[in-house]
Amino acid sequence: MDTTIRNASPVLEWPDGGNSRVPYHAFSDPAVYSAEQTRIFQGAAWQFLCLANEVPEPGDYQTTFVGQPRSS
Repeated sequence: MDTTIRNASPVLEWPDGGNSRVPYHAFSDPAVYSAEQTRIFQGAAWQFLCLANEVPEPGDYQTTFVGQPRSS
């Protein structure tokens, strides 16, 4: 069984025994962190930001951010 993630950057080698155990370096590698920030938080996807009761009146709004703020 091939346990290499090939469609991601950086490529991670999974330990023998399947893909249910994430390699420790996936949690501490700066390149993995950067890729997650880009793909998850800065991609073209809707993100949950607040509850409806936090903006109860028309014209109310809630500001926040997810992930790490982008550098200017």
